[in-house]
Amino acid sequence: MLVSFSVENHLSFKERQTLDLRAESYNDLPDNVISINNYSFDILKTIAIYGPNASGKSNLIEAFSEFVRFLFGNLSTLPQYAQLGEQAPFFPIPFKYIKDKNAPSIFEIEIFLDEVLYFYSISFDPKGIKSEKLSFFPFKREALLFSRTREKEPSAVGDIFEGEHFYKFGSQFKGSKKQPVMATKGNIPFLTVINNFNNSIAKKIFKYLNSSFFLLNNLARRYQKISTSISFDNILPSFTIDSLMKDAEYKGRVIQLMKRIDIHIDDIIVESKKAQEFDIYFVRDGAYSHLGEESKGTEDIFFLLRIILGCLDYGGLFIFDEINSSFHSKISRFIVDLFQNPNTNKTNAQLIFTSHDSSLLDQRLFRRDQIYFTEKQVDFSTHLYSLADFNIRKYVDIEKAYKIGKFGAVPYINDLF
Repeated sequence: MLVSFSVENHLSFKERQTLDLRAESYNDLPDNVISINNYSFDILKTIAIYGPNASGKSNLIEAFSEFVRFLFGNLSTLPQYAQLGEQAPFFPIPFKYIKDKNAPSIFEIEIFLDEVLYFYSISFDPKGIKSEKLSFFPFKREALLFSRTREKEPSAVGDIFEGEHFYKFGSQFKGSKKQPVMATKGNIPFLTVINNFNNSIAKKIFKYLNSSFFLLNNLARRYQKISTSISFDNILPSFTIDSLMKDAEYKGRVIQLMKRIDIHIDDIIVESKKAQEFDIYFVRDGAYSHLGEESKGTEDIFFLLRIILGCLDYGGLFIFDEINSSFHSKISRFIVDLFQNPNTNKTNAQLIFTSHDSSLLDQRLFRRDQIYFTEKQVDFSTHLYSLADFNIRKYVDIEKAYKIGKFGAVPYINDLF
């Protein structure tokens, strides 16, 4: 599960901004929270991010996706970007208006896997990777797995200085140290290298990042290939097509979900054309309708529901940029309910989305700590903050308050004359 993501000096983020999924100590809407044993925090199932255009909402999603992309080597290795043809290695894009051109760009992530909290940080400057660190909290106290810095520190047995970097290792680091250090060339994360050397903790982290992140931001949506013939291009997880063809129970769940949002079909038929290409038909009253003949909205929701079921079945994280651009607000609320209802989300799957749909700003749907805002500052940087930062009563109409600017993060429209 994702606990937090932080970014600094990248795109529109000048100062460090953190999306924190730790739950505040509220008593309302307990189903919206994942209880964590042996730690002093619980984790939120969903996060909604609001703000005007050009305030940095999509930049946050982009920063997250590029951070993951960098760990995997390049964009094309990630399933959701497999057909985009992007080969250039990721390097941070520092905040354009920052005065110190040597200021580091920093990315940090906290994830909770198998009852343990992990923290990973990596920073860059114009020379490349400046520092890197992986630690964990087995007994609520931080334990180092490895760190990598350009500044040499007091050495201990097992520490290694190679190239420009000084490597330190904690007692829980298992396996060879010298070999992966020697294999770490250029602008490559050491975490990526030890994953290739089958380090058990790195493998666990990469498994989560690779199989749990379904990024459906604008970039991925531009390249989804749903037309008269569906080409399985790895944007969708492979089990979705296989399950539709072979798993009657899974197909029935897709059909029932579509019926719940007023898209009535009796059956779904998948016909294989050639390697990794399929025709999909909806059956209504015995008549076959090719998916390419359906409305774009029906295609989008069919595409989306298969990703959602994958997340709900396997405990994944679904990141959705501009949920309101594709669906009616009632469908958006339905998607949120799927993740927050313990009867449909039994694996602690998580949802993060950006939106302009203010009708979802409802304290019957979200706790205050589940709502974030982005606002453009006078220096053009993005400020990310939570509704929990405001002292508001439990039953305040937050949609109305947001519209009149009580929380900021709304566009300022100048008069024409």
